[in-house]
Amino acid sequence: MCCSGIRSIMAMTLLSFIYVHFNLREPWKKVLAFAMTLPFAVIGNIVRVFTIVLFSKWFGEGFGTGPWHNISGFVITIPI
Repeated sequence: MCCSGIRSIMAMTLLSFIYVHFNLREPWKKVLAFAMTLPFAVIGNIVRVFTIVLFSKWFGEGFGTGPWHNISGFVITIPI
């Protein structure tokens, strides 16, 4: 099973490809919008890992590496 960071990169790449394909006409805009996928996914993953560390410190390692680790990818990716 792949980690949430890999899943968020794959999901953001697919969603940006669909958005670019249907909404943008100029090739340079398509390339720029699609190229921004990776930096946003990496920033989102950094925030996700940071929150996992904080939740582990505040609520215990079992919570940070258990339930929060499993749902943090969805919680962090949606606002991005």
